[in-house]
Amino acid sequence: MNEQSSVVRCRLLASPNVSDRLNRTSTALGRGRDACGAAASAADLGGRACPLNLTRRFQTLDISQPHAGRSASNLFLPTLEAERLIIRPLASDDLENCHRLFGEIGWADAEVSDETNRERRRSWLEWTIAGYREFARLHQPQYGERAIASKTEGAFLGLIGMVPCLDPFAQLVSAGVGKGALNTPEVGLFWALLPAAQVAGLATEAARTFTEHLFAQLRLKRLVATTERANAPSIAVMNRLGMLVEENPFSEPEHFEVVGTLEAPA
Repeated sequence: MNEQSSVVRCRLLASPNVSDRLNRTSTALGRGRDACGAAASAADLGGRACPLNLTRRFQTLDISQPHAGRSASNLFLPTLEAERLIIRPLASDDLENCHRLFGEIGWADAEVSDETNRERRRSWLEWTIAGYREFARLHQPQYGERAIASKTEGAFLGLIGMVPCLDPFAQLVSAGVGKGALNTPEVGLFWALLPAAQVAGLATEAARTFTEHLFAQLRLKRLVATTERANAPSIAVMNRLGMLVEENPFSEPEHFEVVGTLEAPA
C-alpha cells in the first residue's frame, strides 16, 4: 500500500533530554490537542506576526515586539531542507493553505460555515506564530506546527511540528508496567499532508528530516510515534523510520492504539 493512500495523521513523541540551557525554566507550556494531535484554537492574538530573518543555517527571531522582551537568537527553529521539500515556520499568508488542508482531509467542522472554519484557522495560525516568539523568550523548544513545502516550487504540501502530549506509554509490553500506568509528558510530532501530496514517500521524507533534527539539535533520548490501528500508511512510515512498532494491549485510552519507538542514534 502506498504510504499516503489515506489521510496521514500521526504523532511522533519524544522524551526530552535537552541541554541545560533548555532546562532553565520548568514552566508548563502544554497546548490543547485533540486525539489526533491537531492544534486547538486559542484566543485572538491581534494579528501580530513574528518577523522572520533567515540566516544561512538557522533562523533568528526578532522578538522585540511589545511585551515580547529583547531580541534573541533561537537555534531551535531552523528551516530544514530535505531532498524534495523544506520544513519552514508558518507565516500569516499561509492562512488559505491551512484552511484548504483542514477542509480536504476532513478536519473542518461540518456544523459551522466555511467562514467560521476559516476564522478558526486564522486564530490558530496567529497563536502558532506568536508561540514561536514566546517559546524563544523562555529558551524552550519550539512547540507548534511548521509548513511542509516543495523545495523547487515552494508549494504548500502540509504541516509538521512538535506538540506536547500525555499518554500512558508504560502500558506497552516493552515497558512492562501494564494496565493502569500513569501518563507521562512527551514531546510529539504531528503531521498532515494535502491529499495531492500523499504520494512518493513525502511523509517519510518529512518525518525523517524532522526526527534527525530533533536528535541532533535537542539531544532527545528517544522518539515515539502513535497512530490508529487502521492507519496503515502511518504505520508504514514508522517502519521505514526504523521504529519498534507495538500495539497498546488495552482498550484505554481510546486514542492510544499503535506506538512506534525509535532510540537516539548511538
